[in-house]
Amino acid sequence: MRNRTDSYSTVLMSILTTGKHMTQTLLLIITVGVSIYGYSSSFAQQLEQLAPDQFKLNSDIPIRGIVKASARTEISTELSARVTKIGFKEGQSFQKGDLLIAFDCRRLNAKLDSQKALLREFAISLRSALFLKKRNAGNRHDVDIAHAKVAKAKADVESIQIRLGECNIYAPFKGRVAGLNIHEHEIPATAKTLVSIVSMQEPEIEIVIPSSWLSWLKQGSRFNFSIDETGKIYRGQVIRPSAVVSTVSHTIKIFAKFSSQSEEVLPGMSGTVEFEKWLIRM
Repeated sequence: MRNRTDSYSTVLMSILTTGKHMTQTLLLIITVGVSIYGYSSSFAQQLEQLAPDQFKLNSDIPIRGIVKASARTEISTELSARVTKIGFKEGQSFQKGDLLIAFDCRRLNAKLDSQKALLREFAISLRSALFLKKRNAGNRHDVDIAHAKVAKAKADVESIQIRLGECNIYAPFKGRVAGLNIHEHEIPATAKTLVSIVSMQEPEIEIVIPSSWLSWLKQGSRFNFSIDETGKIYRGQVIRPSAVVSTVSHTIKIFAKFSSQSEEVLPGMSGTVEFEKWLIRM
């Protein structure tokens, strides 16, 4: 059997070294012949050296990947109000719509009541101005000023109501608290990040691959993802490539999803991605 393999190897090596152009048919014949007769590791290495663009005899292609949250939000506020309640501590899970942070907005509520009273006053002045004008005891100028005051007071009321809507911060999605930078009874600084949250639903795997792999790596391609932190292997599937190829490194990002959800997998975990592909390039 070894003599047959050596003889077959000699023929193949002769064809590869003398021929300048190989057709797809010839490549397939070589592949089938190798699978039928078997080949030594040295012969495989010779094939790869002589025809590196035509053959990829190693079917395991390892590369690194990192887990990314499907959604991440850093929440801040412009309110100058004391924190009365923090719904969840760092690392805890929450549901969509759960209360994350509540503020003491009594002062803002009092301001709203005052502004509503002022609006009623201006509304009365407007009705009076319209009544006088109707009886030729007033003028158009007074009516216009009364209209303007009412409009401004209405806008001020709406502005305060919008700010009151920020007194309770609710979770926009299901997830976990990734960071907490505020405590109860504190007054936050303007635009300071109070809490960072991440979604735990449908995390993605970000992988950087050689851009040449796009010739065979397609949407739906499957792979094994061995995560360092858990020591386990998970199945993944390519969902989309990035829109840009790096002109310097000739690499591109691709994004993938897990075939099944696992609560032990967290954003930031990384590991080795292995695509299984017998690749014949033309």
